[in-house]
Amino acid sequence: MDIEDPGGRMGICVRCVVTLMIGPPIGREAEMNEIVKSQQSITIRLDRYPVAVYIASLGSENSREGVKWALDLAAAVLSSGTCDAFTLDWSQLRYQHIAALKSKLISEDPTPRRSQPYSLSTTNLVLSTVKGVMKHCKKLKLTTPEDLNDIMEEKAVRGQALPSGRALTPQEVRALFNACGDGISGIRDRAVLAILLGAGLRRSELSALDRRDWHESDLLIVVRRGKGRKAREVPVGKRVESILSGWLEIRGDEPGALITSVRSGMLARMMRLGDTGIYFVLERRSKDAGIPKVSPHDCRRTYITNLLLNGADLAIAAKLAGHASVETTAIYDRRGIDSMREAAEGLMLPI
Repeated sequence: MDIEDPGGRMGICVRCVVTLMIGPPIGREAEMNEIVKSQQSITIRLDRYPVAVYIASLGSENSREGVKWALDLAAAVLSSGTCDAFTLDWSQLRYQHIAALKSKLISEDPTPRRSQPYSLSTTNLVLSTVKGVMKHCKKLKLTTPEDLNDIMEEKAVRGQALPSGRALTPQEVRALFNACGDGISGIRDRAVLAILLGAGLRRSELSALDRRDWHESDLLIVVRRGKGRKAREVPVGKRVESILSGWLEIRGDEPGALITSVRSGMLARMMRLGDTGIYFVLERRSKDAGIPKVSPHDCRRTYITNLLLNGADLAIAAKLAGHASVETTAIYDRRGIDSMREAAEGLMLPI
């Protein structure tokens, strides 16, 4: 489809050349409550439109969806709700606009439909994505280096909010596994939990795993498509191996997706379990277990926290989690006051 501005307000008319796949999932499987993603094709000229260039340059579908959401929010705030990411004329953006955007996002009424400020992390994400678009505006000769420099000098919002999400307790982990049952869906879901909690993979990384990526002889999971296109090897324990072996007895040993969909209690061998399907596996199993809702990232927080509790240093935990910086890994640390008290009691004063 074409994207046009019939009234000429933004001065752009975008024609079909390249297709980007974006859009939210819209369907749900009856048996597993797993979402089947239905993508909307939006066609635009990459040689003229900076948002398209920016989104196309990102390495994963999750990154593209997140950036598109952030740019839609920025465009809505900048245009008082009349434009989205693909209809705002980003070439007209100047320093005063991004300064006003930052101020509006942290105000009490950032949009007509929201009556509370956006979080620091959301605000800084929006500012970062806008700067990314403006870098591409400069490369496409749609803005000047001077204007870009002014925009890039706008600093992120400073402060520290309470950490989001949580790490699961050992009792909650046991309840999740026990809630899976012994059917095909349950054995598959146990494998999902084992990888998320025992290897700390992101859900996109789990979904992308193939049979060749599980090396049972070495107890290694090979992540070939990590965030930022970075590959890594993740060692796992014997318990993870046992659970994956049980799943492979059902799945078989042929090439293809390691974790597949299950429909009406039957294995869908050629259908990879997608990101959203993994999310709904956790939603269903946490409900069955009678515990608060668990997200894939809660499993990742649990994995990193357990690494640190078992004596791994931040550098090792960062490598296992696929983080470029130990500062990122530290955000996932959910060791509580008891761990801090234990560390404090271990200090020896030379007196």
